[in-house]
Amino acid sequence: MCIRDRYRYIFHKETDAILGIPYKITFVPLYDEKTGKETSIALISATIESPKLHAKDSGFPEHKLAPPVQISNGEFVKRFLKRPIFGLIDGPILRYNPRDIESYNLAREEANKIIGAFLPKFKFPVLILCRNRSDARSIEQYLKGIKGIRDRVYLFDYENTFRDIDALEEEINREIDRGKNIILTSASSRLWEGVNIKGLKMLIVDALPYVAPEPYDKFEKRGWSSWRTSRTFRFMIRRLQQGIGRLIRTEEDKWGIVVVIDGRFNAQWNTIKSALPKYMKHPKIIRFVPRARLALEVMKTVKKFLKADNKLQ
Repeated sequence: MCIRDRYRYIFHKETDAILGIPYKITFVPLYDEKTGKETSIALISATIESPKLHAKDSGFPEHKLAPPVQISNGEFVKRFLKRPIFGLIDGPILRYNPRDIESYNLAREEANKIIGAFLPKFKFPVLILCRNRSDARSIEQYLKGIKGIRDRVYLFDYENTFRDIDALEEEINREIDRGKNIILTSASSRLWEGVNIKGLKMLIVDALPYVAPEPYDKFEKRGWSSWRTSRTFRFMIRRLQQGIGRLIRTEEDKWGIVVVIDGRFNAQWNTIKSALPKYMKHPKIIRFVPRARLALEVMKTVKKFLKADNKLQ
């Protein structure tokens, strides 16, 4: 919280924006309506989401917000052109319904087969984002039955650990050095807190990471007014963006590919794209392909990037 203090200003080259940074930040221990109206706060996040929702989640529902500004320039589009997103037109609908376990199990088996069909052709490190631990173990079991990739599979099963992030990063990268470069993790694991995965070139989003409904979710529509602003939708969008953010973390990371298996990504695209920044939904960055062409389209893109890398060397 910034209490009317002096600012220093810097020019942010990538966004063509001038940022005001306070010299002094004062933390107010208690919050009330009066404090909210008289105090300036800074909400900093790596995800792109409505500032109003961030303020309410952070305990500042009364705060007046400046209009959000989304800067769109060619630099962001240029950067994300090296992070293409493939969504399947005819991917299985991986919506879990406890009253119809049989349908979900069939969709789960179908998704496992899609992943197993093109992974053997992709030799670079891969991160598979699963909705939960059960799905991760299902994919692990299936992939370990495929010759050529069974020894590459590593299940990152630390959802509730309090281990240091640096230690977790070191462990993952050590497994990659040993050849286990297909990493499975759930949407609630700590891997999303800033771990840099060595040489990561592909993110597979298995089932869209919608959180399991809570008993009070029936009040969401009354509290937030729309599915677009609901807790479950916002969690999914945040995790999706954080997952894509795992790719191209350093200067050495030249390119990366995202593959979304869940058919809801295509079916709900009009709603999903309304929550994404402009440069992530650019037609040259995201496209939907039939599953029969997925492996071909992925490898064509890989060859294009490798060819570009060779020209730069």
